[in-house]
Amino acid sequence: MKKIIPYLLIPLLLTLLILLIIDNKEEINPKVITIDTNHSYLYNKSNTTIDISLYINDIENPIIALDAIASSVIRDANNTKLINLEIKEVLYSHNEVYLKENYYMFILRYEIPNLNNNFYIDEAYLDLTLSNNTSYTFKIGSFNIIYLTNGTELNWQTIDSKKDNTNDLSINKIVIETESNIGEILEVYIESEPLNYSYINNTLIISLDNSDLYTNNIPVVITTSDKTYYLNNHQYVKDYDLIEKAKNSFNIYELN
Repeated sequence: MKKIIPYLLIPLLLTLLILLIIDNKEEINPKVITIDTNHSYLYNKSNTTIDISLYINDIENPIIALDAIASSVIRDANNTKLINLEIKEVLYSHNEVYLKENYYMFILRYEIPNLNNNFYIDEAYLDLTLSNNTSYTFKIGSFNIIYLTNGTELNWQTIDSKKDNTNDLSINKIVIETESNIGEILEVYIESEPLNYSYINNTLIISLDNSDLYTNNIPVVITTSDKTYYLNNHQYVKDYDLIEKAKNSFNIYELN
């Protein structure tokens, strides 16, 4: 009997240890981080989606469960401009550490809404309502959908981007090598403001304006003397430490 007692004590002690660890585990205070981003999209009936990223420290929270999201609205601060979005999927990307907490980046992917003109919001908010009637509002940066008529997709050989410094929040140059010379360029723009550019030996270099908004996945529109070309949304860089780089350009929210 004495020989059996140690074998009985070992699993009992292990069970007590596990229970003690669980009991002392610090409860997560659910939080979400959003980064002020330049959400610019070119309206395209064929296959365009809208991506909005959330960083959350609690992966069990229903805010990132596809079936739990009842409605999504993008609006301005005064509720004078708004648009409803239909969610398509929720995708996990990666995790980052902020103030010794793990934050998991999830992408809320939406169908692009049906439009027949441009839609611009300089300071946009995302209103999320869950199926349990809980609602949240997150600042997300700007939100722009460009409606382009009679555009021709640009034939390109290579696409690249540049940063003045690897620690910069956003890219500041886009480099496009076209398959052939597209002629005299009159204007290059991403939203409505023209951008500085050079076009030499079939290589178009576009300089982006300095902004506090994170800019990475954007369309480009190029008008020439006889055509309007477009380069649809293209993700130039995959950032895995964006929270650290964003500094004063992110927003943190506690989820009740």
